[in-house]
Amino acid sequence: MFRKIHFRLADKRFLSELNEAFSPLWNRCLAKVKSVMIHYPRSVFAIMILSIGLSLLVLARDFFGSENKAVNAKPAGEISGAMDLGASGFYQGLEEISGTAAKIKRNVELNQKVDTLLNKKHLTARDSLWLLHVLKAPER
Repeated sequence: MFRKIHFRLADKRFLSELNEAFSPLWNRCLAKVKSVMIHYPRSVFAIMILSIGLSLLVLARDFFGSENKAVNAKPAGEISGAMDLGASGFYQGLEEISGTAAKIKRNVELNQKVDTLLNKKHLTARDSLWLLHVLKAPER
């Protein structure tokens, strides 16, 4: 059933037409890259090592910058509209992501509990109050 839904014949025709149209270009590019790698292996290796080293230097600057992190850190209640660069911005971004993940997890748990309560045949007064409280919470 999954195949019938996701792999339709029209999609296969479209992909095969794209492959026919772009395969000469793709093959030419691969041949040139292969030729460069065969003729200049030391240069390619040196470029790879330099790019890895450069990326490690950028990461090291972000994590272990010489700036005083306590001065750059913002108060917990203040949220800036602009993105901060550096370690403090990185950690602030991670905190925002984890906070959002926690909110999503809480919402999923609440939705499951609401669904189980709504599927009950008879609700108690406590269940009704809890449902009213939870359903009015997003409005605040």
